Amino acid sequence: MYDFEKTLQKIKESERTKGLRDIYEDFISLSFITLFNQGVNKHIDKKKYEELEKEYKSIVSKYKKENVERFVKAFAKLVKLMEENPYEDFLGQAYLELKSSNEKKVLGQFFTPKEVVDFMVRSTFDSEKIKEKEIIRALDPCTGAGIFPLRAMKFLRDNNLPPWKIVWHAVEIDKYLAMISYINLTLFGIPAIVINEDIFRIPAQENGKGLDLSKVKNKWITIGFLLYPQLSKYYL
Repeated sequence: MYDFEKTLQKIKESERTKGLRDIYEDFISLSFITLFNQGVNKHIDKKKYEELEKEYKSIVSKYKKENVERFVKAFAKLVKLMEENPYEDFLGQAYLELKSSNEKKVLGQFFTPKEVVDFMVRSTFDSEKIKEKEIIRALDPCTGAGIFPLRAMKFLRDNNLPPWKIVWHAVEIDKYLAMISYINLTLFGIPAIVINEDIFRIPAQENGKGLDLSKVKNKWITIGFLLYPQLSKYYL
């Protein structure tokens, strides 16, 4: 058990009326809102910013003051763990363990080992071809916690390629896994739009070049996307 998990477990011991999964889902929501609101919405969507601030306050109002502080400490410990183990997912793995086998089976939620993902990344991307292109737009239709974009970023770093060379549309139907994907991709500076939707409900653009996101409600641009001005035309 990692340190951030131990801290969340202490919240469970203190808040006896709440289940551990509820606590994890609140932790995921608070972490997501913090990153998305302060990094993005505060600057580009004031209305959405206010909506999420209300949701944040509603969540923390359910907990004792010391446990709100524990949420902050758990997030700091998660960030430290990710810094020490770059391009790996820890929060998604921990959250998935809280789901029943039947629920995971129905939703097809079985995370692919990173060794398999690394093989898939090497099979998909060619470092020389990446150098030749301005930008590569990649779709991860069932992103889960974002492990494919994470390992692709490692591939770029290992090959001394700019982090903005691959722009991701990361789609995930599960709300909390989509939030985890956003957290992971944001903390590693990966340019992406995380989309909380069923991939089969998102239409393609009329020209056939990518997804039509104009009517998609839950699409979250990562901070990494905003770091590079050359990516602005790839937002939709």
